[in-house]
Amino acid sequence: IGSLQQMWTEASHRVLCILLVLLTFFVAFRNDENTAELMGSVERQSSPIDWCEENYVMSPIVAEWWNTWSGISIFPITALAWSRHSRFIHRVEPRFAFCLVTLTCVGLGSIYFHATLSKLGQVLDEITICWTNYYAILIVIPRRKLEDRIGVLSRNLIFSSDTLLAVILTTPIWGLFYPILSHVFTVATIVLLPWAVISEFRDAKGPESAKLVLRTALTFHGTAVTCWVLDRLACTQISAALGFY
Repeated sequence: IGSLQQMWTEASHRVLCILLVLLTFFVAFRNDENTAELMGSVERQSSPIDWCEENYVMSPIVAEWWNTWSGISIFPITALAWSRHSRFIHRVEPRFAFCLVTLTCVGLGSIYFHATLSKLGQVLDEITICWTNYYAILIVIPRRKLEDRIGVLSRNLIFSSDTLLAVILTTPIWGLFYPILSHVFTVATIVLLPWAVISEFRDAKGPESAKLVLRTALTFHGTAVTCWVLDRLACTQISAALGFY
């Protein structure tokens, strides 16, 4: 009976994922207005967000030259993480590979957004960050603890290929129609991911070497957030103080 119930639950979950994808594409293309909005999202400078860096100064085809090139730095980081931890990924935590893939997508989304300042680029930049960070939060929580909270079957469904595919196919489209959701979920990860990592690290009582890694990661995280906030809120002051940007 238990196996039949599990099969029924998994089948129902797959049907729901398929319906979610179909509903999303129906909403996206149900009328000419929605279709036009989607098509318009690829136009250059269609995003309401414009960062402090001056546009098209270094190149006539790349809007924010230095911000665009900064996205490339993610690629060697993911490559190094894969080469250093491939044995861990294959033997202990294969789900970590998905985080590396989505982190690579963060770099691609960042390059596309800063090069074009398009609305689609903005959403892809934010949504890929959400994919990476929220999935990382679920991985940070120990398997047994997560299963105690939500159940074994629910945990398996969350990490199933059906769920991942549905999320990848639908979230960018919903982000285009409701960008405020993309903003809120992205900003929330600034707090949620460090909180989850610190909480689980304390519970696990990690070694001293791990504490150094944690402090380094939090330092980089805090520096990145600070730069992001300053770019958004103090662009004029910084530009005036430095004489350039």
